[in-house]
Amino acid sequence: MAVTIDVIWEPVGTVHVDTKGRLQFPVVANCPALYRFWIETGDERPLVYLGEASDLRRRLQWYRTPGSRQPTNVRMNTVLLEALGAGGQVTLWVATAASVAFGTGRPAGLDLTRKSKRLAAEQAAIVEALLAEDLADTDGGPPLRPRLLNRPGVGETPYT
Repeated sequence: MAVTIDVIWEPVGTVHVDTKGRLQFPVVANCPALYRFWIETGDERPLVYLGEASDLRRRLQWYRTPGSRQPTNVRMNTVLLEALGAGGQVTLWVATAASVAFGTGRPAGLDLTRKSKRLAAEQAAIVEALLAEDLADTDGGPPLRPRLLNRPGVGETPYT
């Protein structure tokens, strides 16, 4: 069975550090979405983290002020602050729309209000990031293969 999932990414802005040393994200809507942090640190391979949220604005707030029982939020807060503190740049990309097609059928909108559908789109984006060998740099530079910061699934080796 062939399944095609298209995720429509839009850049929404860069992440900064505010005067109190906390992450400051671009303004986003309170809506279900996929999100991607594209982290450039001067290394030729950028870092990328992909996620999904039922309420994007609330999800970003959890990265800004993570609780001690939120290991992913704590980890990503640290990664983002360290990258920005070292002079790197973090761009937030958001997808509030996606579609799915089965076989040769016509694409249909993927309802991102449903967790299972957000997870399917998120996993498709993660697989694309892992398999991408020809992601063209926007300035026509050499192909990029980002280093994925998501944790692998149970029994999988770490991503490199």
